[in-house]
Amino acid sequence: MEIHRSEGVTESEKILNLLCKRSFFSLWTYPNVYRDQGTKDGKYEGKEVCDALAVFGDHILIFSDKSCTFPDSGSLDVDWARWYKKAIKRSADQLLGAMRWITQHPDRLFIDKDCMEPLPINLPSIENAKFHLIAVARGAGERCKMHYGGSGSLMVFSPQFDNLLHDHGEKLPLFAIGEVALFDGYIHVFDDITTSIVLETLDTAPDLIRYLVEKEKFMKSGRLQNADGEEELLAYYMQSWNEAGELSFFNSVISNYNIPEIPPKIILAEGGWEELVSDMTWRSLQEWRRPSLYWDNLIELFAFHTLDGSLYKVDDPSPKYQETLLRFLAAEPRYRRRTLAYAILDHIEISSKDENVDFSARIVFSTKSDEPTYVFLVVVRLDGEDLYKYRNRRRLLLINYCAVVKHKYPSNDHIIGLAVEPKYSQERSEDMIYLDAREWTTEMEINAAEAHETLGILKDISPKTLPTEPRHYIDAKLGADLSNNIISGKPGRNDPCPCGSGIKFKRCHGSMI
Repeated sequence: MEIHRSEGVTESEKILNLLCKRSFFSLWTYPNVYRDQGTKDGKYEGKEVCDALAVFGDHILIFSDKSCTFPDSGSLDVDWARWYKKAIKRSADQLLGAMRWITQHPDRLFIDKDCMEPLPINLPSIENAKFHLIAVARGAGERCKMHYGGSGSLMVFSPQFDNLLHDHGEKLPLFAIGEVALFDGYIHVFDDITTSIVLETLDTAPDLIRYLVEKEKFMKSGRLQNADGEEELLAYYMQSWNEAGELSFFNSVISNYNIPEIPPKIILAEGGWEELVSDMTWRSLQEWRRPSLYWDNLIELFAFHTLDGSLYKVDDPSPKYQETLLRFLAAEPRYRRRTLAYAILDHIEISSKDENVDFSARIVFSTKSDEPTYVFLVVVRLDGEDLYKYRNRRRLLLINYCAVVKHKYPSNDHIIGLAVEPKYSQERSEDMIYLDAREWTTEMEINAAEAHETLGILKDISPKTLPTEPRHYIDAKLGADLSNNIISGKPGRNDPCPCGSGIKFKRCHGSMI
């Protein structure tokens, strides 16, 4: 069934929705989420919970978007106070209210005002949920630029320094953000300038979430005094690494500071972001990441068909069911998306050059325990083969490949298979499956071993190394007779799945995108 949802009501909300989709894609981003307020005249009456909600794994991002004209009373102090109350204070109230509602009533969230369409994906358990509150406050940029010069973004002060000023009877400067609300958490404030900078730079869910988590810890640590804008915080973050080689505000210099009870106070002056993005290294990085956009397009393609209700022959097409598989793809950070995109595109290119190969596979192994291993399968459509038979044959090949990968490489617990046509095919389609191999039974192992021996899957493998790529293998041609043996053994929808799980085929590998 097609999922109908808002794309944002105001122009500002529409812009926010587009920016959120860059990081979270359509399956995990929902503008204008409502709660049911009971009935009126026999119909549900919804009240807006937040302007946008993004859910990804255990992380829940709540957005409140306020676009308010900056007053002009003749007193800048009065104008700032009024705008702050309308654009930021009200956003903070909405965000805290939304968090309370989601915590207390996670099953009463809807994506339409009539409260007829529930949020189509699962929320994490409240015990595991990690909330990130983001106020998008637009309208002060021009006045800020007139007053201070620079980019027009709002200054950011740490809560500790904010409180220190209050203790001494002082207040924050104009166009500055400190501790927006008193609670056990932190509210991020993005403005006219920094909303697009942050969401366009950190344009994958894991990259954005990591930044928010790291920033929240940094702001509470007392190590920042102030930054001349969110973009200066981002510039500092993008050039700082911890000892594990990960981007972090807590870089090796700060971590090795030898007087822990007197943390260093960092001031991030204006100009860091402009210096970063004008550097040739940064520009080269943007070019380097370009191939990874293929991976983005792949995720959004499946997400679109999931929400549109147009998946091809899937037993359970619901977003809640399909989201588990697609979240693995979307959880890949930008650098690994490039690796994966390069691996599949290169394999399509190579396999298409060999007319004697009917199908071949490339396996990209996980580098961490929680990462999936990927099977990329290119399958030629045989002469005279109609589309239905071709897709069935290709899917069953993919099932067997994934099972044999687990058989040959037992440490792989999450295996995702993607099958496509060769490069020069006139028609394009994609099949994808997820094998959760954490509970690998003896029967499943026997079936996979038999497929390995009798069908020859992954018996003739060739290690190949590409620049910046993990090791992977290419499987040489399997004859059409073996391919036909696979399709001739196609189980019925209520028969046991050939992977050996003991589950009905329609509930196991028959339920595939």
